[in-house]
Amino acid sequence: MPRVGDNSTTLSAGLPQRVVLGLLIRAFPPEHVDQIVDALGRREQRHRLLPARLMVYFTLALWVFGELSYEEVLGEILRGIPGMTRPPDAQTASAA
Repeated sequence: MPRVGDNSTTLSAGLPQRVVLGLLIRAFPPEHVDQIVDALGRREQRHRLLPARLMVYFTLALWVFGELSYEEVLGEILRGIPGMTRPPDAQTASAA
């Protein structure tokens, strides 16, 4: 039973964050995410700091890691999901 003030979700409680990210990737493979983004016509038109696929995983991860800040969730995704890297000279996205 959750304790008062415990904001962790059932999925993320007690599991390492990398394991939870692995479960997200398994449930929502990058190829399928890309197909859906393309089918909906939501692929980015220009190179952005937050591409469409990253935003899908970011949105899902915000739900799973509700106790973390936006920056912490973004950092977990960039470290934990293969292919989600920034070019070395890219500016870091912020909550703003």
